Amino acid sequence: MVVDQETKIINLTIDGQQVKSKEGATVLEAAREANIYIPTLCYHPGLTPYGSCRMCIVEIENMRGFPPACTTPVTEGIVVNTNKPQLQELRRDILELTLSEHPIPVLFVTVGSVVNPSILHCEKQLQLVDAQCVPRICDVNCKK
Repeated sequence: MVVDQETKIINLTIDGQQVKSKEGATVLEAAREANIYIPTLCYHPGLTPYGSCRMCIVEIENMRGFPPACTTPVTEGIVVNTNKPQLQELRRDILELTLSEHPIPVLFVTVGSVVNPSILHCEKQLQLVDAQCVPRICDVNCKK
C-alpha cells in the first residue's frame, strides 16, 4: 500500500487479521490488499461499485444486516467477518436466485476444455467444483 503524508491510515480487523487500509477504501479493497478472499460477481476495479449482485456481503460487528463489502467504506476499528456459515448460506441463496434466471438452461462445468458430464446430475443442478461455492438448485421434482 503506497501512502503519502496526507493519507490517513485506517486500522480494522478482517477475519481476525489486523489490516491497515487507506481512508476512503472499501472493505473489499482492504481485504484484497490483505489477501483475504471475498467473492464478487459485479465488482470491477475500473467501475464505480454499486453492490447489485450482493455476493460480497459481509458481517460487520455492531452494524445491522449484511452490507456489501464493495460499497462499504472502512472505518477505524471495525471488525469484519467474511466467512461465517450464515454468510456462506446467504451467498449460496443469492447465487441460486441469480442463476435461476440465467438464459441458458444447462450450465456446463468443464475440466480443461472437455465437459465433465459426471458432475451433472440433472439439467438444473450444479455441484461443488474445485472448492467453489455453487448451490444445488434441484429438488425432488427434478426432471432428468
